[in-house]
Amino acid sequence: MTRSLDFYLRLGCDVVRAADGWVLLRCQAVTFVLVQAGRRTPSGEPVAEDPWIRLGARDVRALRRRLLGEGVPVPGCTPTGRIVVRDPDRRAVAIEPVP
Repeated sequence: MTRSLDFYLRLGCDVVRAADGWVLLRCQAVTFVLVQAGRRTPSGEPVAEDPWIRLGARDVRALRRRLLGEGVPVPGCTPTGRIVVRDPDRRAVAIEPVP
């Protein structure tokens, strides 16, 4: 989970709270929990098999260039400006433009 946490911090997320096996992150107006495999969420729910995470960014193209420069594989933008990357634990992360 350490690699994934580093990935989200590079995307601009901030740690709100952390405990054994999970971390609560905030990325602009989005708050989400990253849970280590085999653990439960803070509310006691089992971890979803393949979560899809959607984040927003003001300038997706600039973020894509920065991630590519840091060695993160990022396919091209869709016509709507969305990119989809995989975090180090292979979770799909969509990043869409926000005003």
